Amino acid sequence: MKKIIVLLVLFSSLQGTAQTLQPIVEHTLQGNVEITNFIVKDTLLLWPQGEEGLKIYTISNPDSLKLLSTFKEYETRSRKDIYGTAYQTLLRNDTVFLCYGELGLKILDISEPRVPIELGTYYRHHSVYTLDIYNNYAFLGLKDLGLEIVDFSSMKNIEMVGRNNLKDFPTQHVVVLPPHTFVSGGKRGIKIFKFRPPFTDFKWEQYPKDYHPENDANKLVISGKYGYLVNDFKGLTVLNLTLPSYPMQQTTIKTDGRSQDILLNETNLYVASGKSIYLYDISDKANPTLISQYESNKKRFQALYLANGQLWAVYTKGFRSFGIMLFDILQ
Repeated sequence: MKKIIVLLVLFSSLQGTAQTLQPIVEHTLQGNVEITNFIVKDTLLLWPQGEEGLKIYTISNPDSLKLLSTFKEYETRSRKDIYGTAYQTLLRNDTVFLCYGELGLKILDISEPRVPIELGTYYRHHSVYTLDIYNNYAFLGLKDLGLEIVDFSSMKNIEMVGRNNLKDFPTQHVVVLPPHTFVSGGKRGIKIFKFRPPFTDFKWEQYPKDYHPENDANKLVISGKYGYLVNDFKGLTVLNLTLPSYPMQQTTIKTDGRSQDILLNETNLYVASGKSIYLYDISDKANPTLISQYESNKKRFQALYLANGQLWAVYTKGFRSFGIMLFDILQ
């Protein structure tokens, strides 16, 4: 592990009162892991690292990245050990919802982060990749089979209450905005489902048209009547969701490399794309304006997280190392 305090920064102030990203700390780790997302909570970093499991670090001192625990499990099936793959996570208070690949959904108590306690499990031999939560329901994105909805009000008895299994649909991201659910599926585009009220009945009301971008639909975030899609090699696509079941493409903004992750706050968008992190102003929500850019030629940024007014970014560096960076957001 190494720590770098000063890095090369490429910024351009393009309009108005510019915000820029000032790198503070970088930690580089050795290995080749699959990166999907991560969470920063107070002094904890929850970082799913694929086959290496869910890693929990303390970042009470950002200059130091100290491993507290690793959640890694396997099951023996037909005399073969099947390990879970730690994909995306979601946090509610001290409860972590972990998409654990072939071992399904894991729900963990991390009130004592050195010893995560398993509260509940749901699986049926399909790889769980991503999720969103509404009340006591988890909307599970299966890696190659679309959407499944489970009720976890009793964590000892998690039950499926609805599904729309889609053969060979590589679910990347799920967004629940009642009464709609948006499911992005890479080359298969975006599917939008609507439910009849009351929402918890989970009865399909209609199957609206799909949205098929020219490149893989990765992650979608929504603000009001606009959706912002990181669209792989195509870049950032703005969707008009005035009619949520029938998205209309508003505009597309080209970025370098593959657009993988996106964050949204009240006034800004942050996009991780290839060697760059882009910062857009969305005062005009229909027309994001680039205000600054951080670039590092040797890195490929994969995932972003905002916490305590700072930006964290995870990257890969070739096939032998990966890491995480902390940025100040300067006005």
